[in-house]
Amino acid sequence: MRTRFGFLALALAMCMSLCVTASALGDDDTPPVFTPAELTEINRHNQMIDDYMASSQMTRVLDRRTLNIAPVTQANGSYCGPACAYMAANYLGLRDRNGNPFTQSTIAPIIGYTGSATYSGDIARGMNNLLGRTVYELTNVKNSDLVSSLAYGINHDFPMFINVLTLPNYSTPTSGHFILGVGYSIYTQGSVTYSNVVYNDPRIGYGNQYTITGEQMVAASLSNVGNFVRAVP
Repeated sequence: MRTRFGFLALALAMCMSLCVTASALGDDDTPPVFTPAELTEINRHNQMIDDYMASSQMTRVLDRRTLNIAPVTQANGSYCGPACAYMAANYLGLRDRNGNPFTQSTIAPIIGYTGSATYSGDIARGMNNLLGRTVYELTNVKNSDLVSSLAYGINHDFPMFINVLTLPNYSTPTSGHFILGVGYSIYTQGSVTYSNVVYNDPRIGYGNQYTITGEQMVAASLSNVGNFVRAVP
């Protein structure tokens, strides 16, 4: 089964808010510029995920799973990245060098928090350093299918980092914000496939778990630059 969504990018909203946007380049809000080697690896993982989605494990009328990750609210206005990494690290049982669970402040430097922003590529590198192996990968909705990537990661017990500007329940957009994908459902009616995405939002005033359609999540990602950090163990 393959879930594909084609959407026009939403107009970028410029507004003061909680977090600065993520970028593979680490210095602006442009989409990542992948090297040929990186694109080859992304495409290899895309095929791996497509094969998995087409397998017998994913051909039921309804398939769904949500990881048991409680939502938290970010500790300050720019801590959306550290809050998501905190949720992911504690779910995965990762500990600091003293054997203690991470806090938002102790995991912040590990994922490259600059004092005002966190970037997608740095989250991938930081999480991989903690895991001691390469699991997380930065990609983009223009290169990879977000819902399939989420389902693959969730079924292998890894949440996914998604960067957005706005979400359906926001009264005002952000200037760039990380949320954590923690679950999905994919179901069919006749020949049509539908999907939902479950995510934890750490934004101050919104800290909770929500469910929206896969189409809405792709649009939310495209309201920024389309970056997400998926697990491909």
